[in-house]
Amino acid sequence: MNIALPAEGTDLSPYLPDEHGLFFIYHFTAEGVRTKDPAQAHWTWRSYQITDLHARQEIGAEQALPAPARDAFLAPSHGCHIDYEDGWLYGDLPDLKHDFSEARGLVHFRFAFNDTMLIGARKQPLESVDAIRKAVENGSRKFRSPSDLIEAVMGQSLDGMSGELGKLGDALTA
Repeated sequence: MNIALPAEGTDLSPYLPDEHGLFFIYHFTAEGVRTKDPAQAHWTWRSYQITDLHARQEIGAEQALPAPARDAFLAPSHGCHIDYEDGWLYGDLPDLKHDFSEARGLVHFRFAFNDTMLIGARKQPLESVDAIRKAVENGSRKFRSPSDLIEAVMGQSLDGMSGELGKLGDALTA
């Protein structure tokens, strides 16, 4: 990537993007432990606010991403999908909107990853991504690869949707 990103130790917020539209950047060692030293990084996770113009410019300029993955990131949401191109798995999958003050509901998590990089993007705060981000920050879980992390996000998402469907079913039968 030829755009200067803030260092991992820079004070970023998981809820408010910086001037690049970036929420956070985490580096991981081969053992799956978070490191603040990019020189020790085996792989990196970046998370963007997809509605931010600067984030869209940075994603659009990411030369490592195959063109179809860049196009999918920047296209209007067209529903859930997973695709594979030139060593990158990318897609748009459902997650639950974080329950702050707005109504709950399904929203989308866009992602693309290869062996050394995971790029994620969202419009609203996502429950599953936030749960995994907290696990990374507190060191309670190791992620040896981007696919390990995506698997954890999807597991959290499916568990959350299952719980919500259970509540809905209970309310309908009450």
